[in-house]
Amino acid sequence: MEQWLHGRRACTLELTPAHDDAVAVARELTAALRSMDDSVDAAVGALAPRGGHRLGPQFLDALLGELGAEGPSLLLALDDAHRLTNRALVEDLGELLLRLPARCRAVISAQWDPPLPRTQLRLQGRVVELRWDDLAFDVNEARELLERSSGVAVTSDQVKVLLERTDGWAAGLQLAAHSMRNVADVDAFVRGFAGDDRLVADYLTGEILRTLPPDLRSFLLRTSILETLSPAACDAVTSAANGGQMLTALGDRGLFISELERSEGVFRYHKLFAELLRFELRAEGAEVEREYRRRAAGWLIAHGEHRAGFEQLLAAGDHHAAFEVIKVEGHRLFERGETGTLARGLRLIHDRDPAPTPLMGINLMASQVGADEFAAAGETYRTLTGRDDLTSGERIAADTLAAMLGLGDLPESQMRYLADGVLDALARVDRTCVVDFLGVGGADSCETMAAFAAGMADFFTGDVVQSVAAFERVLGLRGAAYPLWRVNTLGALALSRAWIGRLNEAEASAITALDVAREVGAMDHIACALAHLAAAIVHIERLDLGRAGVHLAAARALIDRAGRPTYRHLLDIVRARHRGVSVGAHAALAVLRGTPTGEPVRPVVATARTALEAQLLLRCGALPDAREVLAATGRPAPAAAIDVLLTEDDLQAAGALLDQWHPHGLDRRARLEHGLRRAARQHRAGHPGAAGAIVAEAAASAEAEELLTPFLDVPLALHILRTAAPTRPLPRITVALLSSPAADDGRVAANQRLTEPLTAREITVLEYLPTRLSNVEIAEALFISVNTLKTHLRSLYRKLGVANRAEGIDRAGALGLLDGSKGWSMTTAPR
Repeated sequence: MEQWLHGRRACTLELTPAHDDAVAVARELTAALRSMDDSVDAAVGALAPRGGHRLGPQFLDALLGELGAEGPSLLLALDDAHRLTNRALVEDLGELLLRLPARCRAVISAQWDPPLPRTQLRLQGRVVELRWDDLAFDVNEARELLERSSGVAVTSDQVKVLLERTDGWAAGLQLAAHSMRNVADVDAFVRGFAGDDRLVADYLTGEILRTLPPDLRSFLLRTSILETLSPAACDAVTSAANGGQMLTALGDRGLFISELERSEGVFRYHKLFAELLRFELRAEGAEVEREYRRRAAGWLIAHGEHRAGFEQLLAAGDHHAAFEVIKVEGHRLFERGETGTLARGLRLIHDRDPAPTPLMGINLMASQVGADEFAAAGETYRTLTGRDDLTSGERIAADTLAAMLGLGDLPESQMRYLADGVLDALARVDRTCVVDFLGVGGADSCETMAAFAAGMADFFTGDVVQSVAAFERVLGLRGAAYPLWRVNTLGALALSRAWIGRLNEAEASAITALDVAREVGAMDHIACALAHLAAAIVHIERLDLGRAGVHLAAARALIDRAGRPTYRHLLDIVRARHRGVSVGAHAALAVLRGTPTGEPVRPVVATARTALEAQLLLRCGALPDAREVLAATGRPAPAAAIDVLLTEDDLQAAGALLDQWHPHGLDRRARLEHGLRRAARQHRAGHPGAAGAIVAEAAASAEAEELLTPFLDVPLALHILRTAAPTRPLPRITVALLSSPAADDGRVAANQRLTEPLTAREITVLEYLPTRLSNVEIAEALFISVNTLKTHLRSLYRKLGVANRAEGIDRAGALGLLDGSKGWSMTTAPR
């Protein structure tokens, strides 16, 4: 295949057992495609789900979107696909093949059939399969290969014998040709060449190695365990200082070595040759191979290639050494998102040890938690706590990791119980007894993780104000100095602050979290998800929908790759809120109802989701449905329940519920929601002056945070803000709100049906027409000149086909562009 690819524009991915980690495949596949087409976004390579099991739909969709239908032709070559044993990963590669655009072709080599969708490709006429018989050389091809490679003339009979012995296997023929270079009696060589494929390979390898100088032969065998060959790596394995010269000598001899593209001075052995060399190396003794792999591991780890070093130790069967590396350096794989490799390696170490220690189990559990393999981590925890030899320090570490299972589906009560238990235990023991795990454990980390878990339990149960205080305390702990713990905590703090309307503080926390992640190269880590969600909420609340969309996309990219159901539920709520403000209630309901929860739902999610759904239904005019949604929950959010009562005109019940609702002083959003509904009730009760005073006070309180969407959730509050507030509201709030009207889906659709739809500013002006405000007063309220207002009015009247203000009100009402449910008219609207 290498010869066929020579001279062709192709991006090649040479697969190894390490590529069973889908995170590595995604990264390298994207880089390979990008090397041929620089329009491919490098960020796509970070979209595979954490844990390394699959490429995932998000990565596949994004990569195929980057490839597109237009552009130059691309050739993707996947070499040695048989080395992949991760079936889920192979299935995703199969989906990629099925969906490749017409400009892309794929070539796959394997020693046996990987589970790719060959039947579908055959039915579609999109596959050409080259089997053993197709690839076998015929007499003429074999003669040409043998004579070119050996420099020896061969007869047709000799060629036929070799073809029979090798079944036309090109690599076997080439190996035979190399052996023939120094043979005096070709006939004798050919007659003695016999055996099945493996024996033939053993014989050929022996013949080649036997003709080489001892130092070169030794170099080949020792370095065969390396995936890539640099002079320094070879020197480390051979304990010599001649790696560069040896690699040059091998290249000069044409001995199955090739230089890696874009890596000058770095080589690799041809795959088959390397496998044969390793087979020969094992014949010298298992301990010999293990020693060379240990040396390779030492060099790789010292040069930052921790995963490759870890895998060398596993291949050497040196599980103790591999474990010792992970105990200290495992956090580096965790930080790079390679937790799937980490968890699989530690599972192998743990299961093959006849008497695994508690520390092995704790490190395994840490890697499983890091990979979001919460069910497996729970099993490991149960095994650990079933032992009778756990020390107090080991129990603290295990309970800490168990508390983090709350990021999966562990109930909040158990999450809180475990976290509190860890914090109590740490206060009673010698902190030095707490064991380390993955190089980031110990008492300080356990304290930080447990306190973080307690804060998350507060948030999940809906005690968001308490969670803010908890996360603020976490940031003061010594363990929070570790970058990923800090990013996690800052993100959770930002989300909690945003949830209760403390937008300035939330934005600052989110920015700091992402800055820390950027500094340590962890922007693709799930730890950043909450910071992005918080930033999205901040920008939605401020009606900065473009920036909100950017952070939502970033959060979704991270959460789609993780196994954290509550993060997914929170994302869906924020997406629906964004959709409700940017498009309308019907579109938001489609988002909310199109994402079934499935897993157990946290109280904070259930309350927020129910309230949002009810409010969206009210905006759509579906009062019975909204009432039914709230009735299905035991304790509906007060704001949504009051909205239903006000819509039913049950002012007495609404007033009673308002009197019972006492928002926490630090919950700025809830306090604003409470005030706006008090104003709405006062207005409905015939007290516009009192309503105006309340709204003016609410606008002033929201000014500092630019907290806008609560006004849009109470459309009557906007009307009061325009018409009944006793003093002019603060400019920033007024401009932002009145230039972004909260039109419901019906009015959006009505506007789109116009031959020439109204602009956003014209819709805002239209909202003022049914009031008693003069043109001068309307212009003043909108902070524009009277002449500018008249320009908007002329355009508005022309689009509606009317001549004046009264006709405009009637026409807009008939078209559904004005909300008649508020009873606005020229004669009844308040001053």
